Amino acid sequence: MRSYSEKVILPTIKIFFTCLAIYR
Repeated sequence: MRSYSEKVILPTIKIFFTCLAIYR
């Protein structure tokens, strides 16, 4: 369960920061 959450959350956070970098 934990590994599944990490596989989903980590990419989401990575995309989130990528969007911040682009709009910044």
